[in-house]
Amino acid sequence: MTIRQGDANGAVRRRTGTSGNLDAWALLQDDGNFGVYKKTGGPDKGGALRSRGTYDKV
Repeated sequence: MTIRQGDANGAVRRRTGTSGNLDAWALLQDDGNFGVYKKTGGPDKGGALRSRGTYDKV
């Protein structure tokens, strides 16, 4: 997953290194953690491809 500034042609701000995982999705959770999950994953299901480890910091 690639996060870009502005639009699809904008400057790259962050790459998650999760290529090859079609239908992966990102979530900014209520506890402040930002995670990228497999298609069938989620906060209560596991399947995190990347996580910032920022939970409980808000």
